[in-house]
Amino acid sequence: MAVPNRRPTVLVIDDEPLVRGVVRRALEPEISIIEAPDGEDGLALLDRGVTVDLVLTDFKMPSIGGLQVMAVLTRYRPELPIIGMTGHADPALREGAAKFGVRVLQKPFEIGTLLVSVREVLAESRDGRSVSGRKRGGVGKNALGARTGRLVAAAKKLTLGKNAPC
Repeated sequence: MAVPNRRPTVLVIDDEPLVRGVVRRALEPEISIIEAPDGEDGLALLDRGVTVDLVLTDFKMPSIGGLQVMAVLTRYRPELPIIGMTGHADPALREGAAKFGVRVLQKPFEIGTLLVSVREVLAESRDGRSVSGRKRGGVGKNALGARTGRLVAAAKKLTLGKNAPC
């Protein structure tokens, strides 16, 4: 949750440097940006205790993709809001995100749409409201365990097969 008198921090996870740069330019100076080139690096930052107020993640990335990031964060960090971004028209991606209550931006998106979405989700989180339909949860034992380096390991255990949660 955002702390008053502090700029919110958004973790942008995308394997396209151009997209990360566009998001950075659109959101700064209002919001601090931390970048990660894939889901593994993004989750590793969170494993190391980096504090963020929102995760903005691409879906299709090498190693650990956006749906895996959503699955792990929804389980271990339910208080952390997520927005997904995709340039793919695959309805299964949107359905997967919907299972986690994650808002999705279709690439290419308008800068205004990005700003509105980020501001709305941050406001929902700050005000303690449900984040885009996701259940709000406290920090349980799973969340505490995740903060000691288990997010990446949990994501690697997920498979994107029929029986996987994502």
